[in-house]
Amino acid sequence: MNRSNKFIILLIINLTLSLLGMMCTRAQALSCSLTINANCELTDAAVGSGITLRATGSSYIIKNDFTNQGIFIRSDTGANSTPISIQSTTTGTSIINNGTIEGFNFGIRNNSTAIINFTNNNELKATSTGVGSLSTGFNNGKSITNFINTGTIFGSLGLWNNAQQTITTLTNTGEFKGLINNDVVSDFAMRPLFGAATSAMFDAHIITLNNLQGGSNPLKFTGLLPENYNIIIKSPTNYGKLQIVPNSENPTALSIGITKFGIDPSSIVTNGTYTSVLIGLKAPGADKFNNPVLSATTTSGSFGVGNWSLV
Repeated sequence: MNRSNKFIILLIINLTLSLLGMMCTRAQALSCSLTINANCELTDAAVGSGITLRATGSSYIIKNDFTNQGIFIRSDTGANSTPISIQSTTTGTSIINNGTIEGFNFGIRNNSTAIINFTNNNELKATSTGVGSLSTGFNNGKSITNFINTGTIFGSLGLWNNAQQTITTLTNTGEFKGLINNDVVSDFAMRPLFGAATSAMFDAHIITLNNLQGGSNPLKFTGLLPENYNIIIKSPTNYGKLQIVPNSENPTALSIGITKFGIDPSSIVTNGTYTSVLIGLKAPGADKFNNPVLSATTTSGSFGVGNWSLV
């Protein structure tokens, strides 16, 4: 196997809502126009299709389970402009976005340990494109059990998983767009920007990453590698690609760790060659503390009645 700094691997397969004194329940329709000038709590709310809520200088604070079918926009351009804030006092376990959530520096900021399931089925975005602003579609400050993206999440960084936080399973059948070339950042690579290396840097990680994003736009990953990476295959022309890239804020910061490769059980596979499924990983046996490394135990395997190999 090629042991150069970067190489391409081929996969061979054989075979209640409170706003400015107004209360709305799940069963009620919100038909008025509101300008939000102070923090407002969204309690066990389902915002309906066609509803647009705007905030200026404040965030909507998620308190319980929340489903968005409408449009949330925070239009100011402050350093912490965030339309949706999931705070530490939140008791809800499920956040679902079926509409649009848009902010300047962040789309959603999560600081709750209660969130079990986050699902984005449409559009979550941070519109600032400056490298130094670190705008993030989803800024994760606490651990999440299941993170599912079937839509689009973008900003300067698509997803930023902060230090000492864990995403147990991240499943991406949609698209992450990091406008400065970082789609998903697991915070190891970011820590050198703010101080010396500490053991906390090794605690921010994704246990399992399942990915369908590929084609001409592979999922670009920076930081501490997921423990397990599973490619999702839907056809010989529609399958996931993972590319390890430098941190665009600090190109000298390393991506490190070791990942085990596999095929997601939902995949539909046929005999053939799937090119460029892994880009930028070092060969098994390289130093995982200074390099992103493919696990030697997962260079071949079986799927259904067939066998696969990485070459």
